[in-house]
Amino acid sequence: MDRFSPIIGVRLGFLLNCISSVLLLGFKNFFGVISSQLIAGLGFLLIVVGAQTTISSTKEYYKKAKGFAQLSLFGSIGQVFGPFLGGLIVTYFNFSLLFLITLLISLPGLFIKTPKKRNKNIIQKDKSHISIFKDISELLKEPNLIIILLFTSIAVFITSLRNSFLPIFLKNNNYNADTIGILISIFSITMSIVRIFIAKIFKNFQLNKLMYLTLFLFFIGMSIIPLTNNLIIITIGISVWGLGFGISQPLSMLLMSENIQTEKSGLGMGLRFTAINLFTSIAPIVFGLITEYIEISYNFYFCSIICLIFIGILYLKDVREKSK
Repeated sequence: MDRFSPIIGVRLGFLLNCISSVLLLGFKNFFGVISSQLIAGLGFLLIVVGAQTTISSTKEYYKKAKGFAQLSLFGSIGQVFGPFLGGLIVTYFNFSLLFLITLLISLPGLFIKTPKKRNKNIIQKDKSHISIFKDISELLKEPNLIIILLFTSIAVFITSLRNSFLPIFLKNNNYNADTIGILISIFSITMSIVRIFIAKIFKNFQLNKLMYLTLFLFFIGMSIIPLTNNLIIITIGISVWGLGFGISQPLSMLLMSENIQTEKSGLGMGLRFTAINLFTSIAPIVFGLITEYIEISYNFYFCSIICLIFIGILYLKDVREKSK
């Protein structure tokens, strides 16, 4: 992304989405499914990192904050309505129509243009002498970037509970499938609602303070969900958890953008996305071990302890910086 225009990466991502849809339409077998998912996964990565890099290159802070807010909001809207609409199409029509619609939606992405006010310095001029490993090493020596990556990783690690062990926990507490579905939807709704106002929140509050707030929201949600079988209490816990996650992702994007050189913004966003995928993969293993050898409710307590520890780390870092 840093060596070329991030828009090229976005276009390539949409092209891969188109190829994935064509494979699903033409090869309705194991090969078609596996190959299309691999291609679609790479396409998704290119679109996300390319879009984040483009927004990160914006010079004006509020416009940058608003851009990340809008990106997160539309992403959450897609998560809320995408599965529902896809299910309707498959139920009343067929998979082929769903893949065709995906193809048609992806086609306009091939013609996305570079924003007029985009910072052109985002492309590194000396492309022949760039060592990506050296750049990564330099970035990982920055304490602020490590904090941002850890903050992002903790957020996705905790939220991995939502689609895996939270439904099992609720099922074990004798909630039926309809109620479980509604509770998971409440998480998505509160996550989306807070993102409507996230640009104004960024404008009026310090980003560092918002990290504390987000971690505190996670701590509250993780602490009260396993304490009781009361539906109202659990609903409050999931709602607070959703608010925290709704803030965390656009916040981590903005933090990364504000703490990295513009010409390395693509690499920074790529590292952030790598951390997200890594901790999303690790989380089910950790939660599975806790469930197997201790008890499923301790997953929530474990996450609340992680939040407290990281709040302590942030506080010690702030104290050290103020004492300098």
